[in-house]
Amino acid sequence: MPTVNVEVMNLALASWMREVDPEGKKIYLLLVDGAGWHTSHHLVIPPNVLLHPLPSYTPELQPVESTWPLLRECVANRLFKRIDALTRKLIARCRHLINHPHLVKARTAWNWIVQAENRLYSS
Repeated sequence: MPTVNVEVMNLALASWMREVDPEGKKIYLLLVDGAGWHTSHHLVIPPNVLLHPLPSYTPELQPVESTWPLLRECVANRLFKRIDALTRKLIARCRHLINHPHLVKARTAWNWIVQAENRLYSS
């Protein structure tokens, strides 16, 4: 998607809930940063989702921050004459990461996340 806003976030939340819990029988805690589309009064939060804001200036609590190098490494120090060539390269890298989740997990499986995940699946 070329843009992110409240409408897109509403679509993402609704789609996510249809995928992970179509019957609405579980409670989900979703960590969000201070982006405007995460804090808007127009955000439609499903009844079984609780949003919890991350503290400001805490990239160590945001797993995605440590994954950027995985994406950047395929384009670093390279010249792309056309934007579509850059786009194709980034799409190929994203697909590679999707097919090799262990690469992402190695960057994001911090102790506090693994412990939370273990507690979630053990209950």
